[in-house]
Amino acid sequence: MGTTRITTLNQSIQLWERLELVAGESGAEGIYSCRVADIFPDRLLISRPVYEHGRTLLSDNRTVDVNFTRADAAYTFVARIRELEPKSDDRMFLLDLGSVRRLQRRRFVRIDKSEALLYRVLPRPLAVMPEKAEAGLIPARSINLSAGGMLVRLEERVAQSERMLLDMAPCSLKNLPRYLAAVCRHCRLDDDQWLVAGIEFLLEEDLFRHFTMAEIELLPADVRRFDFHMQNALVAEIFAEQIVMRQKGLL
Repeated sequence: MGTTRITTLNQSIQLWERLELVAGESGAEGIYSCRVADIFPDRLLISRPVYEHGRTLLSDNRTVDVNFTRADAAYTFVARIRELEPKSDDRMFLLDLGSVRRLQRRRFVRIDKSEALLYRVLPRPLAVMPEKAEAGLIPARSINLSAGGMLVRLEERVAQSERMLLDMAPCSLKNLPRYLAAVCRHCRLDDDQWLVAGIEFLLEEDLFRHFTMAEIELLPADVRRFDFHMQNALVAEIFAEQIVMRQKGLL
């Protein structure tokens, strides 16, 4: 089987297509990615979802929003994720596939993109302005990214929930401030034994949940520029780049 139409819209899911799974309520959602391994009339067989960022855990029998992208827009449908019987280490099902609708806000469209950046793990409590601290910034490179965060390749392990300062000056994306506050959501070895970390960008309105007011005052002023409006502009920039990549046959 090559494709399945999950219409009310004329959209088809294809083998090995990348899907984004969103679990949980807006503001506390967990974002996961997977690939379509096989297609059946009433279900999709997918690779076991990989955690990207966010707060909500994915569990068997949970209802999720499934997002995918076409040249004109991003689309979404509802599905229920289920374990195989017997349980598989690398496969799951998407059942009860809902009708497809256009995703108006197009948040967290993710693209595979290698971008240079610099980072520093912030000490707690934070006592000095980070860019004036003695410890140097460490180079890293993204594997993929969205307006909500990125998967990066690191040289040294960063613990889960560590706060980070990102210097995005080397990055080509335009709708990002020079400095971003971020939190590490996971750090692991990938299949090629590279150390990779899922990093969530912190919006200005989320800073108080991760830092004290005194610490926020010590952070570079740029981190408070990354608000909902700038994130939406970044969504549009990444989405436009994804369209160009698809037109070039890179997706």
